[in-house]
Amino acid sequence: MSKSVRKKHVDDSLAGKLWSHLIKHHPFPDKDHKIEKSYVLKKILRIEYDSSAKKRLGNLSSTLYDDILKHYFRERYEQDEVYRNELELSVLRRFKLDELYYQKSNAVRNKLLKNPDSARKYQQLTNLESNLYYYSAMEKMIDRVPGLHAYNANLENYYRIAKLRFQCEIENRNNIIQSNTTGNDENNDPAGTSSAGHLLEEMYLGVLELNRSYDSEQYDALKERFLQEWKVFSEDDSLIFLSYLINFSTKRFKKGSNEDLREAFELYKFGVESALLIESNIITPDNFRNAVFSACGVKEFDWAEGFTTNYGRFLPASIQEGIINLAKARIAFGRKDFMSATELTVQDAQVGFTNKLLAKFILTKAYYELGTTKIAQLHSHVKSFESFLNRDGLHHENTKVACKNFLRIVKLLIREKNKPTKEQIDSKLAAYSLIVGKEWLKEKIAALPE
Repeated sequence: MSKSVRKKHVDDSLAGKLWSHLIKHHPFPDKDHKIEKSYVLKKILRIEYDSSAKKRLGNLSSTLYDDILKHYFRERYEQDEVYRNELELSVLRRFKLDELYYQKSNAVRNKLLKNPDSARKYQQLTNLESNLYYYSAMEKMIDRVPGLHAYNANLENYYRIAKLRFQCEIENRNNIIQSNTTGNDENNDPAGTSSAGHLLEEMYLGVLELNRSYDSEQYDALKERFLQEWKVFSEDDSLIFLSYLINFSTKRFKKGSNEDLREAFELYKFGVESALLIESNIITPDNFRNAVFSACGVKEFDWAEGFTTNYGRFLPASIQEGIINLAKARIAFGRKDFMSATELTVQDAQVGFTNKLLAKFILTKAYYELGTTKIAQLHSHVKSFESFLNRDGLHHENTKVACKNFLRIVKLLIREKNKPTKEQIDSKLAAYSLIVGKEWLKEKIAALPE
């Protein structure tokens, strides 16, 4: 298909409809804020005719959301409600700067506008009008995605808000730094607001620098200051800072720094005790699950059990039982109650890729720990796990590779004929740069007979 024919075809379908909708419902404020139609066409051309489009749904702007989603997944999308909800949330979480960032940040901004001093500080930090004008052209998604309200007020979403703020801050940091050194703010702010405003800016600049430098000393200093001053900030800002600290410690743990799992657990514990991780009586599945798994990772099983009992009621009702059973399964496995772990894991069908993956991961290890009594189930489960990884096309390839490598080692461990030696399995494990459950696999290999 030639480029001209291709362009006309798209213009008559998605682009034309989208452009008409934008102009009709969201007129742009002036000529400097005009979005060229060619930009919209380029976006749609890339998606409609790119063979890897399914894997790149996360690059779409949310104005194309409904059309693209239904274009590629129409049949199953319309027939399978669970799949639809899961797919929508999966795509949603991959938007880099979509209208939910704008929607939530703009809601915070409107609240701050009631206080001129706070509003000035916020606008100085983000400059939404000059940098994010085109997001006003996007439809609200919150009313279109079933159950999204439960996911909207969560740590992950606040993490996105921080990304948006930092994106704006990159453009405006020189102005912010200049305002911090001129002393003019002290003449404009009522008593008490200037120091709080400067502290807020310093914290945001500190987190931005942390993301650039990845320096442990900066992290320690930022964490100490946050824990001392968090009550000075709004709940929104405090949750943003907390999420970045957790994210930093988690990334270090994934790179092999085990003490940072303790860091992540302590931050989750603080988030629970301070109620920062609970908004409008909702704790999100991700926060709930991560708090339990980090606690179990450092053998804080009593805390994890108490947390599950006391805070499970704050989970969204539609998935509450499944997430609680997943948490209980992780606790049972940590306490070496492997039979209970298997029973709890298979009791409920999990919703969401991550929850399904973790349930299958726990079940694999629990079946192995139960030995010959569950060897048949383990063989069957490994095949099921592999099929699950192969058919899910929307998630990070590295995650799949790491899980597939884990299963390759498990299959070597349970092979009955032509089983490799202990040294050969250990060598295979060492060769994989991407693999989950590495420490557990090392233990199982070490326990093999010579």
